[in-house]
Amino acid sequence: MKKNKFFGGFTLIEISAVAAIVSTLSVGTYLGVQKGKERECCNNLMQIHKAAYMFEMDNGFLPSAKFFPSSESDTRGIHYMLAQYGAVKGVMFCPSLPEQLNKYGTNYIWNDTLSGKSMDSAPSSTWLMTEMTAVNKRIGSPHMGGFAVLFAGGNAQITQRVSFPETEEAQKPVQEEKPELRKPVEAPKGPPLKPGLNMLAETRVSAGEPIKISVLMSDSSGNPVPMKKGEISVLSDSPSAEIPASVDIDENLSMVEFTAVFKKAGKANLKVRNESGFESSCQIEVVPGPVRGYGFALFHSAWEAGKPQNVRIVSVDGWGNTADYTGEAFLVSQAGTVSPNKISLSKGIWDGELSFTAVAEKNIMYVEGQDKVGVSPEFSVKNSTPAAVRIISSGEPVAGIAYEITVSVEDAYGNGCADFTGALDLSLPEGATADINKVVIGSEDAGMRRSYITFYSAGEKKIQVSGGGLKSEKKLFVNPSGLSVFSIREIGPQEAGKPFDIVVRAMDAWGNQVKGFYLKDSSGTVEYVNRDFTSGVWMETIVITKSGEHTVLIEDASGRSGKSNVFTVKPAAPEKVEITGIPVSPVQGIKYSGSVEVQDKFGNVISDYGGVIVMEHPGELSVAVTSGQGETPVKIEVKADNPGYYKLKAYDKSSEKLSAELGLFVLENK
Repeated sequence: MKKNKFFGGFTLIEISAVAAIVSTLSVGTYLGVQKGKERECCNNLMQIHKAAYMFEMDNGFLPSAKFFPSSESDTRGIHYMLAQYGAVKGVMFCPSLPEQLNKYGTNYIWNDTLSGKSMDSAPSSTWLMTEMTAVNKRIGSPHMGGFAVLFAGGNAQITQRVSFPETEEAQKPVQEEKPELRKPVEAPKGPPLKPGLNMLAETRVSAGEPIKISVLMSDSSGNPVPMKKGEISVLSDSPSAEIPASVDIDENLSMVEFTAVFKKAGKANLKVRNESGFESSCQIEVVPGPVRGYGFALFHSAWEAGKPQNVRIVSVDGWGNTADYTGEAFLVSQAGTVSPNKISLSKGIWDGELSFTAVAEKNIMYVEGQDKVGVSPEFSVKNSTPAAVRIISSGEPVAGIAYEITVSVEDAYGNGCADFTGALDLSLPEGATADINKVVIGSEDAGMRRSYITFYSAGEKKIQVSGGGLKSEKKLFVNPSGLSVFSIREIGPQEAGKPFDIVVRAMDAWGNQVKGFYLKDSSGTVEYVNRDFTSGVWMETIVITKSGEHTVLIEDASGRSGKSNVFTVKPAAPEKVEITGIPVSPVQGIKYSGSVEVQDKFGNVISDYGGVIVMEHPGELSVAVTSGQGETPVKIEVKADNPGYYKLKAYDKSSEKLSAELGLFVLENK
């Protein structure tokens, strides 16, 4: 950034003081801070600009602040002067700078050439604040793109460093990060050191766990001596080992350390060698880490339904080593079931047989234990040998109309045998015909063959398929075909739930008493109790459980229909009392409206109920009855004045068997 005419206000003393503070940081400390957080830093600077602008609005000029405060309590610090304008402590710090620079109340520097002036007196491109590390060119930028700079125009952005005069302090070399051990140390406790290079490490470690390796040089007496400056090479025969290729040795150090991570369980050999040819080696036993999931040491890609195969399931750590887990695990198959569905591992291993029953081209099995999950390789399950033949159809056939059936050859688990080929005999009742004499299933049929049967006689019928030791039969009710005429004798008032008879007369083209209709009623609750055919007239016994006005509808297979007169179904005898509309957790002081209904056993409300409903409740509840006696539903209003638990009861005055209770948990009205 170019200098401007406002730059001349700094003194080298002020810049040098800040440079001296920054120079106390080691490179390792500074580089250890995560870079980034540019947006947060720029937001901080724009918040500071707003505070400075409000200060100028109140005072007519910008704060007369120092280039950088001497302490957190310095009243000339910009952080102190803007605190009452919203520039609070968190705003005054760049989040990417080390915390060691945060003890002065801010880690930003103030362009004191603008102190006591107005923002309008400077070009909008004049810098107002930036990170204090900008005064030292030997310190890297805190953000990936450079330094955060606040401009007088109110914008803040990541850009290049603000230029400052070189100072004696700023030109001093920056302190370099040294290894943790900066002087010869005493030999660690343990076995005696051998003359020359020694390597000390834990001999047993969990996979993936970082361990410290110490390398020392000792004299003939086993005492540590300083090593020559240079480097030590590091080698391991474990391909999964994460180790440095070499470790640097600083002057006068008698011990250096490095970190190693081993991921493969077993014996791992580690060797170090210095530039003088001294070597040291050790063997480390790497044991598996904790269970992270489950693996499949033996698993088949192809299965036959119901046929067991040997499987090996192992508990594994995060690096594929068999973890030492003894306990239960549960098995779940994505398609169908797996048997067994629970296994017990011993020392991380289960060997046993599994079987699957559902055919699937792509299946997956999951293993769960100790809240850890394993996923099997993808596998397929094919059908077992043919064990049954099944006749599949839907709906009821109608006389004179071709009826579709499907013959399916299946194994013992209900899977279709797609590889079956052969011929099966088809046996039909008298008066029925089919489009084929034999059911011939070829390789292209995948174990299933479709056929069409036409029945001419109504009533209960039976068809059979057999051959090759397989046999199946299916019973069907054949409905008569289309009617010439039909009627329903008038139906009088009925009672819900009480069977009653209807008389229907009809004939189809094949001489069957016409029964080729779908029996329905307007409530959808009608069901057959009996089918009764007699000389062109048949009597049906039906039952309707929903009260109200009804019409019985008749529809034949061709869509011709008829209907009865409109008749009334009244509720059955009183069976229960229901309190409705009142919530179980009302709020204190609020009035709720509900009702008390007398119902029969089918839930129909008895509107002409002649009894007297009595409301029973504690004094803490206000209950008002708003409809007349002898009518249902009875309208009620309920209000609770205090929180608590109360019971509301409604019952017939002459029969407490007809009663209902409602527990109310009254909540406080906050």
